[in-house]
Amino acid sequence: MTPDLLEAQSGEAQVLRIFGIAPGSLAEATLLTSSTEGPEALAQSAGHTLGQILLDPAWIELVDQKDVASIGGLVAYLETGYDPPKDALSKLREALRGAPQYVLLVLSRAFGNEAIRFLPSSGLEPLVAVSLVHPPAPAMAMAPDDSAGPLDAKAPPVKAPMSQARISGMVAFVALIFIGLFTTFIVLIAG
Repeated sequence: MTPDLLEAQSGEAQVLRIFGIAPGSLAEATLLTSSTEGPEALAQSAGHTLGQILLDPAWIELVDQKDVASIGGLVAYLETGYDPPKDALSKLREALRGAPQYVLLVLSRAFGNEAIRFLPSSGLEPLVAVSLVHPPAPAMAMAPDDSAGPLDAKAPPVKAPMSQARISGMVAFVALIFIGLFTTFIVLIAG
């Protein structure tokens, strides 16, 4: 079943929604500024631009496509970081062709299993929603291993670790801020 791009069901699990951020829009300015202030500020701004909803900052991400170009682009980043099923990959490739530089990634866990109707503000374009749930593997004719213990069917999914490109981009951004502050400090002292 294909998830709805603008409406999440109560209890929805492992759905990734991607919104494009129009260049030069108020949404872009707001989200970029808030992303420099930390995850909570980004979550608050993203929730506002998506229709006044509360978002958990652990489950949203603002991606600059320039930061992921070195690893093969946004689809490659999503493939390694979010591990979508093969059928979702083809849907992502098609939907993200020509996507703007900045995109907002929102996982279904971001809104706490509540039913949500997204009302994106101007400058925020809904691009695609895909399920990250993999189809069950074919049954194997092997005896069960009791030493592993019972499977916990309610275990929460693990958020993918940050990619090297994202970490490098964050380090470069912090270094630029430090250089700017240091230069300003030197100019003030010399002036």
